[in-house]
Amino acid sequence: MPAEARALVEAKQAAHYWRSQHARANQRAANWQARCVERERELADAQQRIEQLQERVQELEREKAGLQQRNQDLLKAPFGKRSEKRPVAGEQSGPASAARTGQPRSRGGQPGACAHGRLKRPGLAVEEEWHEPPAGSCQCVDCGLPYRRNGEQVSAWVEVRVQGYVRRVRRPRYRATCACAQGTGQPVPEVLAPLEPTLFRGTSYGLSVWVQFLLQVYWQRHPARAFEREWAERGVRLPAGSLLGHQRDFLTWFEPLEAAIGAHQQQARVVHGDETSWVVHVRAEEGLNARCWLWACLSQDAVRFRVDAARSAAAAAQLFGQLGLATLVVLVCDRYSAYVKLAREHPEQFELAICWVHVRRDFVTLGRKRPDLQAWVEGILERIGRLYRRNAERLAEWDRQAALEAQSEQFRVAQQCLEAEFAALFEQAEQDLRALPAGDGEQQDPRRGPLQSLCNHRAGLAVFLAKPFVPMDNNPVERALRRPVIGRKLSFGSHSADGAALQGALLSVFGTLDKAGIDLQRWLQAFLRECASIGPQAVVADPPAWLPWGMSETRLRALQAPWRQPPDGPAP
Repeated sequence: MPAEARALVEAKQAAHYWRSQHARANQRAANWQARCVERERELADAQQRIEQLQERVQELEREKAGLQQRNQDLLKAPFGKRSEKRPVAGEQSGPASAARTGQPRSRGGQPGACAHGRLKRPGLAVEEEWHEPPAGSCQCVDCGLPYRRNGEQVSAWVEVRVQGYVRRVRRPRYRATCACAQGTGQPVPEVLAPLEPTLFRGTSYGLSVWVQFLLQVYWQRHPARAFEREWAERGVRLPAGSLLGHQRDFLTWFEPLEAAIGAHQQQARVVHGDETSWVVHVRAEEGLNARCWLWACLSQDAVRFRVDAARSAAAAAQLFGQLGLATLVVLVCDRYSAYVKLAREHPEQFELAICWVHVRRDFVTLGRKRPDLQAWVEGILERIGRLYRRNAERLAEWDRQAALEAQSEQFRVAQQCLEAEFAALFEQAEQDLRALPAGDGEQQDPRRGPLQSLCNHRAGLAVFLAKPFVPMDNNPVERALRRPVIGRKLSFGSHSADGAALQGALLSVFGTLDKAGIDLQRWLQAFLRECASIGPQAVVADPPAWLPWGMSETRLRALQAPWRQPPDGPAP
């Protein structure tokens, strides 16, 4: 092959080689470029994930701060000196100290106050004990002559003795010995003292056991097992299962009393309503929600409780539905929707009066969560405090026997000041609400919620203006619920449906009697003795006769609690 041809072939081979190398280099460059794009996409995804995690961390931090604040609020609630106590500028404002001004009052006895002296206990029995000096100490150590008695020194202590005992009743039997009945075919006459009836046949427990059981378990917040252990330590075995097995029998006797309380509350002009959670454990065993609700209805001289599985307007109607049939009743409550719906469906029966303490609590909570808004919150709370003080000044001039139009000039002046203070409060709230920036969700100003709720419930918050007999807050029923709430925390609610129904009935009866100053132990002794005489399947003939407004004067005096009587004797 000529040299030129060989050179041409080698040049073609070299060109082919370099073209292939160039193609490979281009392919490698394209691959690297694709990998770089993929890496950039992965980096972008990672950066987005990092941003999401950072947002989640910030959200968890905010949630943690809120839970910490909530924990501090819960710790302050039960252990604070007083709920929502807030001295401002040398004075106190709010429902707990509405009419007081000046420095906060310290706890305990006040300087210059009159001492009450030793507490008199005229109802306690006295057991005398004589303690003689040791033998040989009542004579002269020199001559041996005995000392003569020189009066006595008396010391007294209050002691208690709680113990169980067996009450054995012996009844002599007397049989005729004459021949009058002989030959007549009739049995020989025999006389025996009548035996006091027991509450339940087949049990060996006297009335005092059932009195202690009902009082300690259903009123004094002792769990049934704790009641059993407590008496076992005193040597008396009282199985909780045996005692709880008669709940249905007790319902037969106490439900008519609860119904009589409900009938009496139909005459009330003002009632307080509230509810709290309750647990009925047997519902969980049946596959239902064990969480129920304890509803409370409080009037001036009576209180009624009811355990219901729902927290709806229908459940509220079960307790409040019979009220307001004769005349319109004012229902003092919080802003829960069940009460609002109940009043909307029955406007001829109910008029809602919204609790000012719940409204005030919104601003107190906002001030704790947002220290930067504390000054603004203090201004709102000060206005609410002035509203309470103006109302206290008005009530001091109010003649309860006269109509609103026939009140004194001092009352009319106080009424005008109260209405002006009320209008100024809402004018300021509406002005602050209009000045807030618009926003949704987390961007919303935290002041909008409390202000919006205040303005939305203006009609219910203004009921006390035209009706001085309506209180500004719902504190009385919340105080009435405190006892069952503590009992729920100790005993975790009720086990059975009968237990929950009996709990509501006994809380109603005991709470009503306690408001009237009746000794529950004396009352239970008398009432259960009546129940024992009629039997477990019978109903008490006249239930209102066992309630304060239906009792005779003699029974009321006999059952009055001794510690609520005047020191010099029984109440007139």
